[in-house]
Amino acid sequence: DCICIQSDLINCSRLPVRHLHTLGHQRIAFIGGSMHSKDASRRGAGFLEQLRQMNLPDDPAYHVDAGYDMESGERAILRMLSGLDRSRWPSALVTFNDLVALGAIKQLKKMGLSLPRDMAIVGCDNQFFCAYTDPPLTSVDLHPEELAQSAVRELLVARESDARSFAMLREATLVVRESCGAQLGFRKFDG
Repeated sequence: DCICIQSDLINCSRLPVRHLHTLGHQRIAFIGGSMHSKDASRRGAGFLEQLRQMNLPDDPAYHVDAGYDMESGERAILRMLSGLDRSRWPSALVTFNDLVALGAIKQLKKMGLSLPRDMAIVGCDNQFFCAYTDPPLTSVDLHPEELAQSAVRELLVARESDARSFAMLREATLVVRESCGAQLGFRKFDG
């Protein structure tokens, strides 16, 4: 007996995989979060489901639990790439959130990589700063303002109508910017 309005956390990891694949990426990694957290495991599950559905490589080295902040993104890149031969590096990254993406971008640039030419990256949450990063960060928008408005509206309706329960799943949207390589058009990557 409750009102439950939530973001589609499974689809928020599926969208970037589909988009990156249309740009030619075959080796796509997921970094950040923790599979011990319910929300993170949903994002990770969506990512893995989409890889499998598209018959893309599911390399365990491409899944790095690292946390939720910028430092986590830096550490995840170091852990993942230092453990792989350069020929096995992913060509694209999906990150748990935009802060992890910022850390990943910083570390990739320290390592001399050019984004998105050497590695594409997609964040999640579509924070206000995404359009101002270098390159501008492609991100999944979970529409938190609309989610909050829906919650308030449904609470008011429930109070007036004595409704006991209600569930709504809000769709995520991919906001495409330059970090994924979209401005370069279609490219073919070695798989």
